[in-house]
Amino acid sequence: MITSVRPSPSEYDANYYGTGASPSSHYRGYGPTSLPHWARPMARWLKNNACGPYLDVGGAFGHLTAMLNQVLTQEGLILPNGQQTTGAIGVDWSDHAVANRVTPNLHQMDARKLTFPNSLFGTISSVDLLQCFDATDLNQVIAEMKRVGMKDHLQLHVIGTGRSNSDPVRRMEAGISEYAQRFNAAGYTIRWDLIDDFHRNPAWSQTDWVGRTLVVQYVG
Repeated sequence: MITSVRPSPSEYDANYYGTGASPSSHYRGYGPTSLPHWARPMARWLKNNACGPYLDVGGAFGHLTAMLNQVLTQEGLILPNGQQTTGAIGVDWSDHAVANRVTPNLHQMDARKLTFPNSLFGTISSVDLLQCFDATDLNQVIAEMKRVGMKDHLQLHVIGTGRSNSDPVRRMEAGISEYAQRFNAAGYTIRWDLIDDFHRNPAWSQTDWVGRTLVVQYVG
């Protein structure tokens, strides 16, 4: 089931993330001074399979946002469909994460109350975010992402589901199917073809992402 515990921004402090070059073990060995190994291949996957502008929600220090903007800049900001993109923006609600951000394009914001206008983003992503919310807040997060997404926008989420983990704030009580049902109820289609394509990327061999990745598309 979806967790019944409600998160708080205060939980995501220096003790949670670790400090300097010594990030907490549960935070997968990266911090403001060390790039996560998955950031570049995930940025390239998003560039190749989705349209901008891009929004990364719960992006911690902003590594994915920074890498996605770097990839887009290197390739002339031209997407596969020939349209121009305005790049990527990231948000996180942690004071500590934003204070130690690796890109000026990361902003402090609550995923339940995004301050962006309607229909702004072509793609929305998150890594290990959605499992932190109880059922009520999860519905609000999905509603907010739907509100700020364009018609036909795509979402990619890696969800911490059903794993044993020392992370003190992750609530991994639900399977991926429960999250899929929530998105279905909100009018999204599960893109199994893109999920399979994502899973085939050899970059994820160092992760446990296979089986806990969800790609959905909204057709408004």
